[in-house]
Amino acid sequence: MAAFEEENWPVHLDDPLSPTREIDPKQRLHDAISRLNRNQKNRLLRFEGDGTGRGLRWRLI
Repeated sequence: MAAFEEENWPVHLDDPLSPTREIDPKQRLHDAISRLNRNQKNRLLRFEGDGTGRGLRWRLI
């Protein structure tokens, strides 16, 4: 978490996933965010969609 702040990561990130024809991009991003939150060993960050389906936000917990 401190690394995000030290590297001056913006709180909002555009969708970092490469587009595919098979999967709706909004659903793909939603699924990726869910997996990011679910699979953390030490839950220090919370990832959330930005409400547009085209980006995400992170915050310290």
